[in-house]
Amino acid sequence: DAEGSEGAAAGAGGRGKKKAAKTGGEGAAGPEGDKRDITYEMEKNRGLQKYHKREIPRIRQKNRFQKKLKSARGQHRQVAADRGAYGGEEHGINPFVSHATSLR
Repeated sequence: DAEGSEGAAAGAGGRGKKKAAKTGGEGAAGPEGDKRDITYEMEKNRGLQKYHKREIPRIRQKNRFQKKLKSARGQHRQVAADRGAYGGEEHGINPFVSHATSLR
């Protein structure tokens, strides 16, 4: 009788047995010599992981674009327009550098 009620509780596929094993069950080995429960670390086995640099995607794209601009400047000569008598800034103003002073 006891075995029949266990089988009925387990349902199709023996789901009850797995649930009992996850909740703690009999410890390391059951009376029937079942295999031991797996640990959380075993269950979530991720193996060797590639190093994941935590970076904000918007900043990452900005930095990638800056890098590409620098390489493009090295490959192509920049066009210098004739400025007349006063040349102004020889190489232009770098928009990526700020020399602002903080207001207190």
